[in-house]
Amino acid sequence: MELTERIILSLIKFLENNNDILGAKSINRITPKEKDLPAIIIREGTSSYRDIEIGSRLYKRQITLYIEIFANNDSERLTLKDKVISLLRKNSIPIYDISAGEGEYVFGEPTDYMNVIDMTDYRIRLGEDLANLDLIDRYRHLINVTFDIGKIE
Repeated sequence: MELTERIILSLIKFLENNNDILGAKSINRITPKEKDLPAIIIREGTSSYRDIEIGSRLYKRQITLYIEIFANNDSERLTLKDKVISLLRKNSIPIYDISAGEGEYVFGEPTDYMNVIDMTDYRIRLGEDLANLDLIDRYRHLINVTFDIGKIE
């Protein structure tokens, strides 16, 4: 399995392992159903690659992931986003050795760790009165997180 997918799945596993703190019903890569709220989804963002020195073919990758929160109300949205931010800022996130099994992923031991180097967050507003939106779209929040994966490639 390639590194980008391992990073995304590792972040999902990290959040699932800390769900006793977060309290989400669903942590995944796909948009949740209303019955699965509050939910957290992880989407791929952008990556940047920086040479470790001039003329080198070796580089360090920084990857930005989008963590989207779907909540039942504004209080739940704010609480969940604060918990996610606090959890990510205080921890190194393991990048697991992952293989695809029969319909599921098999997580091995961590091979590396990634750390937050930048984070921004904002409420998603779809330009309409909240009463006109489906519940799934009323209380959404987006956290953009840039990680240093701590590995020379």
